[in-house]
Amino acid sequence: MSFISTQREKFKIFNSNAKRLLQANLLFGLLVPFYVIFSNTFIFGNTDGDLNFNIIYSALHFLGNPIGFIMNGFFLRRFHVKSLFIAGMAIIIVNMALMMFLPAEFFTELAVLGFGLVSGIGSGMYWSARTYLTVVSTDDESRNFFSGLDFMFLIAGGIVTPFIIGNYIGLTIEYGILSRPVAYQSAILFALILVSIASFIVAKGKFETVKIPRFLYYSFEPSWKYTRWFVFIMGIFHGAYLSLPAILMMTFVGNESDLGIVDSTAHIIAIIAIYIVSSNSKTEHRTKIMMAGSILFLAGSFAFGAMLSSLAVVATILLVVTFYLTDPTINFPYRASFMKGIDHSKSIEGKDEFSYVVDIEQFNALGRLVSIGAFFIFYQTLPQPWAFPVYISLVAVIQFANLYFSKKINAL
Repeated sequence: MSFISTQREKFKIFNSNAKRLLQANLLFGLLVPFYVIFSNTFIFGNTDGDLNFNIIYSALHFLGNPIGFIMNGFFLRRFHVKSLFIAGMAIIIVNMALMMFLPAEFFTELAVLGFGLVSGIGSGMYWSARTYLTVVSTDDESRNFFSGLDFMFLIAGGIVTPFIIGNYIGLTIEYGILSRPVAYQSAILFALILVSIASFIVAKGKFETVKIPRFLYYSFEPSWKYTRWFVFIMGIFHGAYLSLPAILMMTFVGNESDLGIVDSTAHIIAIIAIYIVSSNSKTEHRTKIMMAGSILFLAGSFAFGAMLSSLAVVATILLVVTFYLTDPTINFPYRASFMKGIDHSKSIEGKDEFSYVVDIEQFNALGRLVSIGAFFIFYQTLPQPWAFPVYISLVAVIQFANLYFSKKINAL
């Protein structure tokens, strides 16, 4: 059997809804760099490198995440889940467009706070709908591969979008073709087109949805505590991953073009590794894969701290590459694992899947807030630039605790 035929056979594990969801996720993967990377570089450039604005934006984004999840719970009583999926995407990108078209004199801390909060609410709405659709469209057997493909698409977006958009923004500014605001404003139009196409794909799907009479619970069966700790600790990593790479590159290396090249190169390496691992791994491999990612991140964080004073550019590029390799390595087994936790607890209690999704996101958001709060404290109290290596090394060490919870969940 040829290589292509073999890969085609692997996709037969997915039903039609799962395949349609993967198509939409592929397009959203191209959008992610806009609100993870270019929102931060825009704020950084618009405030002359004042990191307090980036911290405010990230903190309010993380605070908005659980608000979006809770809002979706109420909206599910009246709207189909795919409508909420589409609405979440639209809010994320339209909010970014409004931020980039805002006149400079109105770009204050209060404005950044508002944009961060709305971005977080839109993200919460989108990811809660996406997670819900993933849970009901897949089973434990297919989730390693589905999660791996999901992260392959995010990685592919991390190759294409930063390279094209980063170079477009950086070069048009560098050569005086466009001003910084106009370069960003024209780039965001590409994101609006992608949202329209992804929305059309999802709208055509026949996804199941239910009206949920209740979705907020505080008491769950005993084993659920493993999943709560698991997602909280991962939230600490997410807080660093979603906030720092763009800031580090803009602080120590260069402009949007440099960021795009480094980001794309790292993701090319990651996409090959993740496809091979995810398509051939099973449930019992999840903790080992997370261990490999945790070791990689710890090594990168220590190397960054050791090299920062003498080789800041090299140290930063090495760390950013490590971030982009670590994220998919630990995240695809993470998503497959917490979905297994959902299946197990639901089989005992009978609550709707969305109840578990909301609870997960509350604890993940708490981890992100703790993470960005810790960075703010280090940034305000430690001599610069040592807040970065101290914070990142601490995040890396904490991730090893998740190996215990991964093993517990996947043994259920």
